[in-house]
Amino acid sequence: MFEGMIRSGGDGEVVGQSALADLALATGRYREARPHLEAGAVAADKQGDKLAAAREKIVLAELLFSTGSPGQAVQVLSQIQPATADPTLMLLLGRTYARARQLGEAQKMLRLMTELSVKKPYPRLRSLQNALQAEVSLAEGKLVVAVEAAEKADQFSDTTSALETLGRCYEAAARNDEAIRAYERLLARAPELADSEDGPTFHRVVELHYHLGTLYQKTGQTDLAKTQLETFLKAWSEADANLEMRKDAEQRLHNAAHIRSLASGNPTPAT
Repeated sequence: MFEGMIRSGGDGEVVGQSALADLALATGRYREARPHLEAGAVAADKQGDKLAAAREKIVLAELLFSTGSPGQAVQVLSQIQPATADPTLMLLLGRTYARARQLGEAQKMLRLMTELSVKKPYPRLRSLQNALQAEVSLAEGKLVVAVEAAEKADQFSDTTSALETLGRCYEAAARNDEAIRAYERLLARAPELADSEDGPTFHRVVELHYHLGTLYQKTGQTDLAKTQLETFLKAWSEADANLEMRKDAEQRLHNAAHIRSLASGNPTPAT
């Protein structure tokens, strides 16, 4: 289906490339996702859809950062010229810079967003501004400020984007029970998250299972942890080698199985 959309050209090509990239990311096949993201950005640029092109480039940059190519990622992000009238793009771009520890650029986006929210103090804009404040503060290691801003973002606007940022901040601050509740709320809204305005995002639904699995494990909820980690690894069964999330999930399951075997008196063999 998506291949047919790509062949049709125009907006269909943009949607098709984005969908195939998202499916590849959701299964941990990052190398396969990259050319689809690149092609989707080119197609969107041809259509004059600057926001769609920016979304594809932002996801591509996130991929490049996560696979150890920060120079290429910064080069991709530098191609994006955020329009001050588009707060969603400011959030996405600023958030990506923050998560990549490019704090100067992230703070620049935050200043633009703050100026806009002062001029137009609508709940949605205040939510976006606080969400970006949370992401920047998180990158700066200011966990208390990050949590406070994320909570405000969630209060101002009940969006999956704000809820995801809230979960990330709770997790970073080791407020594990609250992080679990935020992620459980987010997982319950999986269809909404997968179809959010953030661009191709189904892969973030899959990654939620990993984050919940690690948090359940930290809080001693071993059965729930096992279920979530196995769900994640099932999706990532053909993932690229050496991706950190896959290695960590596999190690966590192995360690948990070893502990259970010791408790039962039948130790598992070392690997």
